[in-house]
Amino acid sequence: MLRQPLKHLVHMLCLLALVRPAVADDAAYLAALDKELDNRAVALDVVPALAERHAGTAQGRFWSAYAVLEAAQLPRYQAQARRHDLQRTRSGGFKAQASLAFSWLQEKAFVKMLANATADYLAERQAVPRPGDAETQAFWAYVIEQERVQVEALAQAREGDYDAAAATLQRFVAEQFNAPLQ
Repeated sequence: MLRQPLKHLVHMLCLLALVRPAVADDAAYLAALDKELDNRAVALDVVPALAERHAGTAQGRFWSAYAVLEAAQLPRYQAQARRHDLQRTRSGGFKAQASLAFSWLQEKAFVKMLANATADYLAERQAVPRPGDAETQAFWAYVIEQERVQVEALAQAREGDYDAAAATLQRFVAEQFNAPLQ
C-alpha cells in the first residue's frame, strides 16, 4: 500500500531534479538579458552623443556607425523585453553621463577601457545558459555575435584605426539588417 505513494513521491522528486536546473538557467538568462537591455540603453544615450561630438572625423564616422547599429537592433531587443516581461523605462542615466564625462576628459583611455570592458562582457555573455526555445537561442546567438563585432571594432578603434572600426560595424549592420553600407 505504501509502495504506490512512495513511488509517486520518487517520480515527483526525479521530475523536480530535472526541472530545477532549467529554472535556474532561465533565471540566469533573464538576469543576463536584463543587464543586456540596460547596457543597450546606456549605449543608446552615449554613442550618438560621441558621434555628434566627433562629427566630421574618422572617430565620428566610427561612433556614427556604432549609433546606426544600436538603432537598428533596438526593435530586436524591445521584442525580447516584451517576450520576457522585462519592459520598463530604461535610460543610461548616471552610467551614461559618467561615460560621456570620462570620454571627454580621457578620450584615449575611454576607448581603451571600453574595448577591454566589452571583451570581458562578451565572455560573460558566452557563459550564459540559454533557455531551450529556438527564438531565445537565436536571439542570444545574435547578442553574442554583435558583442563579438563590437569587440573587433573597439580593438581597431583602440589602435586608432577608426575607419576600419566603422567599416567593421557597417558590414555587420548590412549583413544583419540588409541595410546598404554607408
